[in-house]
Order: sequence, then structure tokens, then C-alpha cells
Amino acid sequence: MILVCDLRNVTVVSSISYNSVASAKNVLFLADVELWELKNYWIPPNGVAGHFILDLGCVKMFSKIRLVNTHNGTARNRNTKEFK
Repeated sequence: MILVCDLRNVTVVSSISYNSVASAKNVLFLADVELWELKNYWIPPNGVAGHFILDLGCVKMFSKIRLVNTHNGTARNRNTKEFK
């Protein structure tokens, strides 16, 4: 049996976010363009190293994940320097 994680079951266990618009839940969806109005990216508060922990709602081994760097839409004042 193959266990598939359902994105509808994903919960944010812990995170630090700029506000509810820039929620860590947004990391689950790939967007071609970052737009504040679309609420489609995550950023931490100003001057803070951000983090998030997700519960995928299932137990599954992953061989890789896709990390897409943000720059905070048109503000262009954010980026990922290190990922653990």
C-alpha cells in the first residue's frame, strides 16, 4: 500500500510569520509570481530568522523537497540564506 499525504490534512505545528497573510501554510503551494494580494508566500517578521514546522498528516519518507526562494514580492527585501 502506498501512503499519499493529503495537503488538506497538513497543519502548521510551529512557525513565526510576518502576519496571517504571509502564513507558513503558504509554503505548500507553488506560485509563478509572488503577490501579496494572492497570499501565496511565507515570510518571517522583519529582522528575525524565520522557521516553520509542518505536520504532513501522515508518515512518509521523502528523498527530496523543492525549496523555492522568496524575495517578498515587489519589496525584494527577503531571501533564504540558509536552509536546514
